[in-house]
Amino acid sequence: MQKVLDALKSLGVKPIEKLSPEEARKQPTPADAVKKVLKEQGKSTEPDPGVTVKDMSIPGPHGDIPIHVFTPEGNGPFPVMLYYHGGGFVIADTKTYEASPRALAKGAKAIMVSVDYHQAPEHKFPAAADDVNRPGFCRGSIV
Repeated sequence: MQKVLDALKSLGVKPIEKLSPEEARKQPTPADAVKKVLKEQGKSTEPDPGVTVKDMSIPGPHGDIPIHVFTPEGNGPFPVMLYYHGGGFVIADTKTYEASPRALAKGAKAIMVSVDYHQAPEHKFPAAADDVNRPGFCRGSIV
């Protein structure tokens, strides 16, 4: 972890509390730091095989919600889990956190649905909470 933190610092990351949401979204992420460390160690930064990804969208209370469905190799049926990325409903996105639902799908043999909820400040509270607290979220044609 120290190598990742050092790599993040070397990428010129500024404290997010000193940045606007737009500035914070543009700066390097911990995922960028991990990729830098892997490259320095001569390791691949390609996604781990064994999982397919399908990009979709579903209707939401504030407009369509992009989702990314990670499906492990093998024959189902598989359980389905929802994954909401970090970032305090303001920064980051599903691409920043893609390694987590991918690894969970493969390791748990579960379908992971990663959600690009509506973020503040463009979408005022409670937009993100409305997106993620939908009854029956997994009903329909997600999987």
